[in-house]
Amino acid sequence: MCYAPINNYIYCGSGSNVLVIDGATNLVIATLAIGYGPYVMCYNSLNCKIYVAHYYGSSVEVIDCVSNRLVGTVPTGMQPTALCYNPQNNKVYCANQNDDNVTIFDGETEVVLATVCTGEWPWDLCYNSVNNKVYCLAWQGETVTVIDGLTDSAVATVPTGPSPKALCYNSKDNKVYCANGGSNDVTVIDGEQDTVVVAVRVPYWPHYFCYNTRDDMVYCTNFAFIGNVSAIDGTTDSVVATMLVQSSSDRLLYDSLNNKVYCSSYLCDTVAVIDCATNQTVRAIGVGDGSIALCHNPIQNRFYVANEASASISILRDSMPGIQEGNSPQGSGHKPQPTLLRHLPAGSVAFDAMGRRVSNPKRGVYFVREAQAQAQAQTVRKVVITR
Repeated sequence: MCYAPINNYIYCGSGSNVLVIDGATNLVIATLAIGYGPYVMCYNSLNCKIYVAHYYGSSVEVIDCVSNRLVGTVPTGMQPTALCYNPQNNKVYCANQNDDNVTIFDGETEVVLATVCTGEWPWDLCYNSVNNKVYCLAWQGETVTVIDGLTDSAVATVPTGPSPKALCYNSKDNKVYCANGGSNDVTVIDGEQDTVVVAVRVPYWPHYFCYNTRDDMVYCTNFAFIGNVSAIDGTTDSVVATMLVQSSSDRLLYDSLNNKVYCSSYLCDTVAVIDCATNQTVRAIGVGDGSIALCHNPIQNRFYVANEASASISILRDSMPGIQEGNSPQGSGHKPQPTLLRHLPAGSVAFDAMGRRVSNPKRGVYFVREAQAQAQAQTVRKVVITR
């Protein structure tokens, strides 16, 4: 699953398709046929695109979020398993499991720029925004390959524990965390030097991460029949709490709006909610069978749970009683869609999402103050440039 803030839509892989869900109404508004095996997605915030990798193929499909149409196919290696976006250089990275390499392509043109060799069975990727690097773990190779975001070359190889499973980046302390699924520890890598800082001991086999930006805390699921989640302090690299969630713990998602962590359980058909202020599990919400992916809609503050075994999506709303929503339309809360334009009106002024003036806006989302309204700075409208 993947969220696109440009239109408040959620994209979910399903069989041979990608479903497009309106975040305001909870309705499926489009079904895009992309071929069997949509496995992982990522969002290009600069060009407003969604990339979908085929686990059973050798390509990445490109979806235009403005038109919700397929606009391209990028050739990759065999069995792409992970995607990562580099916003600084507008590049996309695709880890190819069977070819032991990473395909790098341009986010504007979808032209392949380079192929970087990694360890055996590359499995996950993460981006270091401070040093402009991409990290790729190799499951069987038991290493992390460090790729320079500017030169598209491997600059370091870092050893991990056995069967590394997932990566997570801590932007505050500039560290990368690697869950070693074959042991009971997490390898912590210095983002500047690309050296191992420490191996943090956790109760069971660590599998998935999420990062709490507010408290500088890394949460890690310990995959075992006694499911729990460990909270690792980003400054001290020590476990400060371990929360019992359910009989198994899988994917994690951090809610920055309410400082909570959501933990899915494939076996238990529940999502546990952890209060990050107290590091305590506050409730468990029933969902469909085989929950396998999580996605957050920050506008309505809803959480989408993909249930593989029951072919359904559960929608959760963050509220005091933890209400689970149905799939009915929410018409009164519908968010007005932005105006689609090929060119800006003469005399208008465009600003990006950070409030910076843009003299020659390219394709993307902008806030525009038109010539007749410049005397009133608060009179603006949101537009999407489609050229």
